[in-house]
Formats: sequence, structure tokens, C-alpha cells
Amino acid sequence: MNDSAELANETDPLSPDTDSDGLRDPDEYEVGTDPTDPDTDGDGVLDSDETFATETTDEETGVTVNVTGEGNVAGAVSVNTSSRTILETASVRNASASRAYDFEAEANFSTATISLPYNDSRVSAENETTLGAYRYNETLQTFVAVTNSTVDTRNDTVTAETPHFSTYTVLSTETWESRFDRALPDKWSNTDNFSTLDGRKRTATSRRRRSTAPESPRATPPARSRRR
Repeated sequence: MNDSAELANETDPLSPDTDSDGLRDPDEYEVGTDPTDPDTDGDGVLDSDETFATETTDEETGVTVNVTGEGNVAGAVSVNTSSRTILETASVRNASASRAYDFEAEANFSTATISLPYNDSRVSAENETTLGAYRYNETLQTFVAVTNSTVDTRNDTVTAETPHFSTYTVLSTETWESRFDRALPDKWSNTDNFSTLDGRKRTATSRRRRSTAPESPRATPPARSRRR
């Protein structure tokens, strides 16, 4: 705020927090409290310790966040398009209806409602209502569904509630979940992919294995005696 606006609102242009309640003057206007009164509602709790629901929309991504916490938490939220290459797998691309977004907050919060825009051209009309919000699970190294997410087909958004921030995206539930319903191949392990092995590769492997086996030492023929 400029000095003239501060003076018009009877706030101190030399202080970012006129009433010293821990909530900056601009944030007080955002949450609807009085920047000249440290306890606007007179309940004995400082304005900075009160719980508010604040909202922000990131202009670049179109993501909207409504977050509940002490003070103006929405002002401390950042949303960026994720650039992590681990998310650019074929399985994610096949099921994805939106970009993946990284959410961060510089303040604590109790819960947040995120609204993710999706590209309706990437999903058929009959499957549009089956879209869901998914969170990247660092432990499992994969996306897991956020429970009770809802689809707004008119505005092309998927909305979900979460108690913490991470990387989120919109996936086709049918396409993504079907990956886990497939039968495993006959030769399967956690680390090896046998699906591309053909007969020639297996034969070559067998030859290599046979060639590395130790050979038995050859017997030395007995020396012949010479007649004199």
C-alpha cells in the first residue's frame, strides 16, 4: 500500500503491521480484519491467531486454492507446473488430462481445497465424469487417488480437499487404475522387464551362460615308449 492509502485508512505508513498483532496490514484487508485493532472481534485472540479461509488463483496455471489456516495463508501459497522427469512416463501421459502441479505454502494450514483445470480434449465425453485428482506419493513413487474429488464438466475442473501439499494432477481413473488389474507376465520380477525378450535374445543369453561355465581339464595322453 502506498503512503496516501495508509493515511486514508489510518494505518502507519512506516510500519507493515500497524497494530502489532502479527498480521501485516495488507493481509488484514484480505481476511477482513481491522489493521488498527489487534483483536478485531474482541474474543481475546489476536487477529494473526484467528483461523480464516482465504483463496488465491494462480494466473499462469489456472489452479485455484482455498485454504484454511491462521492469517492469510493463501498469500503464502505458490503453484507451479511440475518439471520432474519422473512424472513424464508413458503410463502417466496415457492417463493424464492435465499437467502436474507442485503446491507449496510458507505457512501452516489445516486443510485446502484445490481446483485443477483439465484439458477436455484429452478425454472422451463419456469418460469425463470419471476423472479424478491424484497426488504423487513419494514413498510409493506413483500417483494415488485423492478420495472424494469431484468433476465440474462445465468449467473443466477437478476439485479435491487435502490436508497437505504435494504434486497433484488429473488422471482418467479408468485408464490409470486398469494398469493395476492386468495379469503379470509369466516371467516377472520387480526389477526386470521380460516383455521384450524374444527367442533369439533368450538363445543368445543361454549361449553366453554356457560359454561362461568352467571347462573340465583335458586328460594328457600317456607318453609312448620308444623301441631301441
